[in-house]
Amino acid sequence: MNRKSVAPPYYSLAALCSLGRELPLYTAEQARAIDAAEIQRLGSDGLLLMRRAAEALMAFVVATYPRQRMSIFCGGGNNGGDGWLLALLAHRAGWSVEVLSVAEPGSLSGDARCAYDEARQAGVVYREWSGDAVEEGVVVDALFGSGLNRPIVGHQLRAVRCINRLSLPVLAVDIPSGLCADSGAVLGDAVRADYTMSLVVLKKGLLTGRARAFTGELLLAALGVDEAVSSAPASHYTVMPLPVSLPRRSAVAHKGESGRLVLIGGSANTAGAIIMAAESALLSGAGLITVLTSAATVAPLLARCPEVMPVVVEKVSDEVIERKLASADAVVIGPGLGVDSWARELLSRALRCAAPLVLDADALSLLAEYKELRGVLTEAAILTPHPGEAARLLGTTVAAVESDRYAAVASLRQLYRTRVLLKGAGSLMMARGKVAVCPYGNAGMASGGYGDVLSGVLGALLVQGLAVDTALTIAVNLHAAAADRLESRQGQVGMRPTELSVEIRELINSLVS
Repeated sequence: MNRKSVAPPYYSLAALCSLGRELPLYTAEQARAIDAAEIQRLGSDGLLLMRRAAEALMAFVVATYPRQRMSIFCGGGNNGGDGWLLALLAHRAGWSVEVLSVAEPGSLSGDARCAYDEARQAGVVYREWSGDAVEEGVVVDALFGSGLNRPIVGHQLRAVRCINRLSLPVLAVDIPSGLCADSGAVLGDAVRADYTMSLVVLKKGLLTGRARAFTGELLLAALGVDEAVSSAPASHYTVMPLPVSLPRRSAVAHKGESGRLVLIGGSANTAGAIIMAAESALLSGAGLITVLTSAATVAPLLARCPEVMPVVVEKVSDEVIERKLASADAVVIGPGLGVDSWARELLSRALRCAAPLVLDADALSLLAEYKELRGVLTEAAILTPHPGEAARLLGTTVAAVESDRYAAVASLRQLYRTRVLLKGAGSLMMARGKVAVCPYGNAGMASGGYGDVLSGVLGALLVQGLAVDTALTIAVNLHAAAADRLESRQGQVGMRPTELSVEIRELINSLVS
């Protein structure tokens, strides 16, 4: 957060998330409507919003970069107009600034043309970019804004790739050029920014999927458009960060009040998955944990977690299994389950359970293969696929899922009529009638076992009495935020899921009010 003024012109996403409040996300069309409503309210042209954008961008650059040199790549639309007015402010402040125009100035129109004329009349230096590289200073990407809906080609594509080859800090205006503001898909290629300042509202495509590799640190400059935003139709997309506090247990709480969780999984060759789920559930506060598993899993499970109660499925009657499921406050099925007839029978039984049900890993593979199981799913179930599992559930490809993760979540919801978590960079949760985005997480989580840990955390929160939607969003955010804490201390390489469970416990306790 910029602390140099009483009313900062911009905030970092991290600072906004630290407040624990939902942050609405908008489509490109909604953002344009909000801009238009504000312009109409002010009774002015769009140049006033451009000036505010340039002021916020300049405030950030001055606060962040000591070297007073700036190169601004400007396109032919309003995003380029923001760049021209930023150049004007930098010029007036005594910076060495140069505009590299990737569009013919004669093609500019409307507010962008007015911005160009003001900058040129004030003596801002510009030249038409001919393919040469910039050697020093801050690079500003003002090529394309949130309205881009086609692949970048030709001269503009070469400019994007030139920016990406530079070993200089890059600030993107509103959105890195080449990203789709609605889906986060890369349209041909995109600028890899160190910082992205989203203007007026946060665009939903900035926070999930491949976009996370291009945006760098996200900033929001609202530009004083609060009234137009508040009167706009409600957004169906939101960033739902961790709450600032979690409730404290009663001083007379006992293990039964902390919830009964049943975990199902752990075939002979995949014991580690259910063990990680059990341990994370234990460290996240579940009171009583029963694990329905194979005989081969019992010894390593008890060696790691002697507090849990294993039940060897092959050695007990159907009545025992039914009794365990009937007494559960929540059930998690899938980690290390396998996909054989044994696993399918257990899934069929779990689907008939009245308690909230988390389906992960092999349970999702079985659900995708045996379509007759879909009809048994209830609203209390939560599907937690990664992109590969989501592709199998939808009968499509991973590339199709990742090209529009929001559309994939909507399709899963429509097909299976239950709650959905699509894991990955910027995990998406269909909850509370909205699609919520997780703002935490890092690439250190790109290894096996993290999903098993998440399943255990989610199960633990469910049995402790949280509503299903609340448990889902808090579990996902705890899991990813704890990974960020772990990364900050030891780096991304070699992060282990088993380390994460301990970090989650510490984070939960730090949030207990």
